Amino acid sequence: MSLVRDAYLQEVQDKKAQIQKIVERKFPAYPVEVRGGHDDSESVYVILYCVKKDVIHEVADQLEDLFEDMATIAEYLMLMSMIKTPEVTQEYYPEIYEKWENNGTR
Repeated sequence: MSLVRDAYLQEVQDKKAQIQKIVERKFPAYPVEVRGGHDDSESVYVILYCVKKDVIHEVADQLEDLFEDMATIAEYLMLMSMIKTPEVTQEYYPEIYEKWENNGTR
């Protein structure tokens, strides 16, 4: 890879780390994962796990508002959210569910 591409990829990694910290501060009750898209380094998925069904729409709205607030950080990145219920988390991401359950944030 070229030095320019390496620098760009490092910048994307740094931005994802910043986004992760901001989302974790906003939503301390939920496990958070920030990861890139499979084929596109400019797509970033912000995933909240263990969000109860009765608050999922409220959390989704708050997350979208946070995305708007992070526009200067995200710049050219496309932020997309995924919100998983405790049931989905337990079935498909048992290690995340177990950690969440043991932390008492439930």
